[in-house]
Amino acid sequence: MELTYKEAYRMNPIQARKRIVQIYQHTQNYCETARKCKTSPQLVRKWVKRYQLYGEQGLRDLPKTPKRQPRKTDPDTEQRVLQLHQKTHYGRQRLARHLAQQGVHLSPHTIRHILRRHAPAASRPRKQRRRFYPAHWAWESQEPFTLIQADVKDIYDKGTLGTERWDHLRKRRLPRYQWTFLESRTRLRLLAFSREISTLHGMVFVSLAISWLRLCGVQTEMTL
Repeated sequence: MELTYKEAYRMNPIQARKRIVQIYQHTQNYCETARKCKTSPQLVRKWVKRYQLYGEQGLRDLPKTPKRQPRKTDPDTEQRVLQLHQKTHYGRQRLARHLAQQGVHLSPHTIRHILRRHAPAASRPRKQRRRFYPAHWAWESQEPFTLIQADVKDIYDKGTLGTERWDHLRKRRLPRYQWTFLESRTRLRLLAFSREISTLHGMVFVSLAISWLRLCGVQTEMTL
């Protein structure tokens, strides 16, 4: 039983393409070759043409980097950015301003890409996350509404929602940020949604939640 193209490709891509060329040289027909290899005529045509133009070298994968990159930063400028970053340890915003004073105009976005290209993730020191310890006395207290936890999250999570729900939220332009106000003892939750995320939105949400609790008769001093 002959191997299909996919099966042969898993073992040796170059030999799989040579086999396509050899079968085509015998059949002289793209469709018949595709049927024998259980692949598409377009793929057969691609490798036959490559072989006719470049020989066996044409059966190798071409580099994915485009030959022309008109928007790529020239190497001298990249070295200048790297040297300045190594000397000053500035972030991308300050580097952009400093370079602009020297007549080199690069956006912070471009500087970020330059730094990432020349500093792999494995070699970059990972910033330690500051640990947050809530007020332990509030956890031990039996009185409700002593400790309040508030946070915000982006609910446009395709992995959690699935494609159908994620697409529905996006097409309907529904709010993408969920604000949560959680009472630690009773686990009472108050939710709100917004299309933008900012300090103003957070302060308004917390103020509304506390005002609602005050109207309901909750006068406890709260730690947020």
